[in-house]
Amino acid sequence: MEGLRTNLEPNLKTLFGYGVALHSGTALIGNKGSAQRLDYGLVGDLINAAARVESLTKYYGVLFLITREAYAKLSASPKVRLIDKAIVKGKSTPLELLEIKHAHSPEHFDDTLERYNAAFAGYERGDFRGAEQLFAALRDEREDKPSAVMAERCHELALAPPKNWDGIYHLTTK
Repeated sequence: MEGLRTNLEPNLKTLFGYGVALHSGTALIGNKGSAQRLDYGLVGDLINAAARVESLTKYYGVLFLITREAYAKLSASPKVRLIDKAIVKGKSTPLELLEIKHAHSPEHFDDTLERYNAAFAGYERGDFRGAEQLFAALRDEREDKPSAVMAERCHELALAPPKNWDGIYHLTTK
């Protein structure tokens, strides 16, 4: 079984396009409804936000995303890359989105992390042209999807710089 898993795992993302996300907070769990029709489930703002984070795995092209809130509760501290600081559609609280280094991360993850952090620092400062160049280099050299997303975003922001930029991007899609 382990051999099958080893052979299949590298192809799973391509075959199924899945992503995994973790978020942490308070939610309600239990039965809701009437005596004639009960529905067991989760409710709360956390559930909606977690679903939005999961959908962002496709947007950023990463396998695992975790919010800073969830990362802070882990007993171990896996290596992560800050992908973005954003407010997801329909919410008002920004989330720090982190990519977790995993068994199938590229071997150059650490170098990409360092270079991405430098580009992201420029982005946060509002140096959109400089950040775009750094993100574009990573996109081209490493075929790094988060860098492609950020290079495009920096290009758009450089054309129309936002007033009072705080480094938090407002995502407009779910």
